[in-house]
Amino acid sequence: GDQVGDAGNFLGKGGVDRYSNAIAYQSPSVNNLCASVAFVPEEGKKDTGGIILGGEFSNENIFVGLSNVNLKKGNATGGTDAQSTTQLLANYKVSNALRLMTVYQNTSNLGYASTPKLTIIGAGVAYGFSPKTTVKAHYYQAGETVDKAKDGATMIAAGVDHALSDTTTAYIAYAGMTNEDKASYTSLNWGHGD
Repeated sequence: GDQVGDAGNFLGKGGVDRYSNAIAYQSPSVNNLCASVAFVPEEGKKDTGGIILGGEFSNENIFVGLSNVNLKKGNATGGTDAQSTTQLLANYKVSNALRLMTVYQNTSNLGYASTPKLTIIGAGVAYGFSPKTTVKAHYYQAGETVDKAKDGATMIAAGVDHALSDTTTAYIAYAGMTNEDKASYTSLNWGHGD
């Protein structure tokens, strides 16, 4: 997060974001399960706002999260349909040193129009050489929004984090993006900027 190659460069295209003035409730954890709901208010403009539902399971080695973000059509100028994004993510701690992760995200009515959709898949790995030094890498792929649109992309990112203290981390990161002819994804913007 917040480095070049941040997963948000892809996942954020589906409307998964932080929303101002939302009201949320998260349930207590029962048998490693919890659920949440958030309401995004309309704030003076008709058919805006939305609802976010989520659930997660976590224990010492496994995390699985499932969420749905449903945003009303008025969130986009000229929108005709509500946009809905479903995301499933999982993280598995193989050992104290090795972690694996994967994510699947599907957005229907992308851009609040009835036809476009966006499916994103990703996988990553992190290996801790020591309590202070971690090597990490991930791969993401965004599909075409409509058949033969040539607007898909792939991204790879790799890096090393080294904790200098409890409050300071030095890192080096590399990211590469491959866009199809009509795609304009970047590995820079999300949480980082140019």
